[in-house]
Amino acid sequence: MKKYTSIGLLIVALIFSGLAAVASIKYLEKREQDLISKLDQKNDTEVIVPSRDLVVGDVISTETVSVRAVPSTFLPSGALYPSDFDAIAGLSIKEPVFSGKPVLRSQLEGLSGVETFSELLQEGQRAITLPIDELQSNENMLVPGDYVDLLIKIKHEASDKTGDKETVSVNSLLHRVLILATGPITIADPSYYYSTTQMEGQGYGTITIGVNSKEVPKILAASEMGELIYLMRNPEDKSKGRFNEVGDAWGVGWGEGNTRKIRVFSAESTSNGLMVDEFRSIGEDNKNNWGNPIDPGRLYKKYNKDFLKKILENEKNSVEVGQL
Repeated sequence: MKKYTSIGLLIVALIFSGLAAVASIKYLEKREQDLISKLDQKNDTEVIVPSRDLVVGDVISTETVSVRAVPSTFLPSGALYPSDFDAIAGLSIKEPVFSGKPVLRSQLEGLSGVETFSELLQEGQRAITLPIDELQSNENMLVPGDYVDLLIKIKHEASDKTGDKETVSVNSLLHRVLILATGPITIADPSYYYSTTQMEGQGYGTITIGVNSKEVPKILAASEMGELIYLMRNPEDKSKGRFNEVGDAWGVGWGEGNTRKIRVFSAESTSNGLMVDEFRSIGEDNKNNWGNPIDPGRLYKKYNKDFLKKILENEKNSVEVGQL
């Protein structure tokens, strides 16, 4: 009898041990869930969500959207925050958005869907930031998304040797360049659409543009040689400005692949009745003209060989001729 009693007690003990183990596991699991829940609450991020299901054409307003805390772990890319509301108020929905789910910038009409600044650049483009003052920026009225023509103004000092007076030349660098950013505000930033941000005295001292990579050396060289000028233009205007091109006026290439040497004869460099030649650089886009790199404001016309004899006969020191 004692034998069976001992076995019964052992079984009862095992049962209670099992129940205790199960209870402990359940307690630990519940404790774990509570800790995770508290941790998620601490990592919640407030985002803008629709107060109701929104359809195409609905407008963002205090009546159509509200704020909800969402775990940062599950925050979708492109979500908008309460600080963005002033920037997006009044914008239209361009695709259905369901109630309670975060509103994404890609779902709003007129708002860029890109997340990083580099996504604004097209293939082959590079971003370059240039200094600008209030006068050049039209009193800070240039904003991201505007188009400008980029010109270069160079002052040429007077020369006692040649008798030339001080002159100023203005030439075109690039046409219809898109402004990607003014200061830290970009066309990918919702605050760009909130124009009063800059109108309330928050100016900027730089603009960032996206240009073809081969144009970068030209811009950097021009910024060292003179003053850059920015001319605002209508975004719908795709015509080319009537300005002298840098290549035409200077005759110098910008990069190894864009330059070649030409043989130039000058009446000023005659020696004992013979014309002395020299070599100068010419850009590929110059078909009938080239410029003197030392005197960027002067153009040289291309003539044929028969004209050389006339130059020698006339001995007009003001005429330069050349041949390829």
